[in-house]
Amino acid sequence: MVHSTNPRQGMAALALAGALAATTAFPALAQDGAGAVNAEISGTLNWTSMGSQEAVSRAVTEAYQAARPNVRVEFSAIPGTAIDLRSGLIARQLANNMPDVFQIADRFPRQFGEVGLSADLTEFLEDPSTIGYDYFAPTFLRQYQIQGGELEGTYQGLPQSADVVVLYYNTEHFDEAGLDYPDETWTWDDLVEAARALTRVEGGQTVRYGFGTRYAWHASYVPTIHAFGGQFLTDEGRVDLTSEASVAAFHNYYDYVQEGVFAPPAALRAQGDEATAFGNDFISMFAFPRAGLPRIRAIKTEGFDVAMLPMINGTRAAGMGSVGITASPQGLANNREIVYDFLNWYFAPDGGMQILTANYAVVPPSTALFDSPIWRELDGPPQNTDPFVDSMEFGVQNPGNIPADAQGVIDEALRYAEDQIMVGGMSIEDALAEAEQTINEELTRY
Repeated sequence: MVHSTNPRQGMAALALAGALAATTAFPALAQDGAGAVNAEISGTLNWTSMGSQEAVSRAVTEAYQAARPNVRVEFSAIPGTAIDLRSGLIARQLANNMPDVFQIADRFPRQFGEVGLSADLTEFLEDPSTIGYDYFAPTFLRQYQIQGGELEGTYQGLPQSADVVVLYYNTEHFDEAGLDYPDETWTWDDLVEAARALTRVEGGQTVRYGFGTRYAWHASYVPTIHAFGGQFLTDEGRVDLTSEASVAAFHNYYDYVQEGVFAPPAALRAQGDEATAFGNDFISMFAFPRAGLPRIRAIKTEGFDVAMLPMINGTRAAGMGSVGITASPQGLANNREIVYDFLNWYFAPDGGMQILTANYAVVPPSTALFDSPIWRELDGPPQNTDPFVDSMEFGVQNPGNIPADAQGVIDEALRYAEDQIMVGGMSIEDALAEAEQTINEELTRY
């Protein structure tokens, strides 16, 4: 457990975040509003972040400690993947050592709520002393409202970011190839043609790919299936990977991997991830939300910008989701005053949100802050911030009624299908049919 007791450490924590994620200077807290220094509230707050968010979460921790000098903040991070987050929290639950507050993501509300990891935050949203429903953009708040089951209608978290997938592109590569930058008229065919022109082969080895992304990722395939007129999860609660739309969606990516102009998944993993690959000039374009910016800017602080994703099949569609934050039942039962105060501070433009946005990773989850200078006026790149908001109109979310434990099975089955296509030589159709059978056998359990 990391204990934060010295407000001066806030500077050091943000410096660490800067080294890891290219943050701006430590934002000064205002002396009024939810982010104001408040010496009246006292006690202890125990909170936990995802490992991927640790650097900026430490900066958030120290800023809250500075704003609440009589609160002792105990901060920790759970490293690893999304599965590790769940298992780590369950271990703490079994040890009767749950944090008061912890980070969550839009795929977890139902499964966390059903096993008692998270608490219903409806009372928080309805309390006149809190930020309330109206603060949040409804699309993102709904991601944390449970659909179906005993928890129907409850809010098992709150969004801390408004994430929508956009197209990152390397302006230097485009200039070198004599290509016009992507704009709102671009189609997928335009992206493919640009990828062909941007790909570089030296000595028989590809040293740069025109495009790369996470192909077997719900934020890629769910909106692409939608663009081809299909749905990933049927009304009967089964995945449909063998429909014409689903097959077309995966051909939309894997055909060009096999052609050699989209980066193979293994090549992207060897770089670390696609954001790092883009920062290293290994790919000229990739699709990702704003959350990828800190990793890019840690390597590259010029020569790139963003645009809306191209239209596919005459339709514009983009993956959309969020990272969030929630409270444990224990935290609300035993430490409600400080939990409420921390959540209010966390979302305040002069409090936690100022720290989170300064890291370049967050678009505030509030319609009122979509044009706020706390993120719009950060030094570029990217110079163009409009796509991060404009693309929300075309956002397609991962189905919210996927059963609690099924998403992991879906992820594993589609990654295995990808390996079968890329390495095993299986056809896209056969690999998807096999994945569909595996997933639906699991779904019959619910």
